[in-house]
Amino acid sequence: MSLAGCLARLEWSPERLAREINRRSGAGTISSKAPYNWLRGARPRRGIPAVVTKILSDQLGEPVTAEELWPARETLPSALPRRSGVSPSSRNCEGQTRTQ
Repeated sequence: MSLAGCLARLEWSPERLAREINRRSGAGTISSKAPYNWLRGARPRRGIPAVVTKILSDQLGEPVTAEELWPARETLPSALPRRSGVSPSSRNCEGQTRTQ
């Protein structure tokens, strides 16, 4: 189930979710607008997904996982391909070999 789906089932606004997070985790833990970013695809910072899943699971009466709320994105390659005898650090931003 998506985050938007959970909020719709509960008839909660994103601000309501933020209030519940701050109530459980301490005032100022997140801004009242943070859940809007999550609805647009941003992922919450560490620790927050566990709080959100607990709140939603308790309110909906069924398990909700972070993977359901924030599906994994495809990962981009983390490094340039290595070319014979040339280290990545000797390449410029365009992947071209630097000359000395």
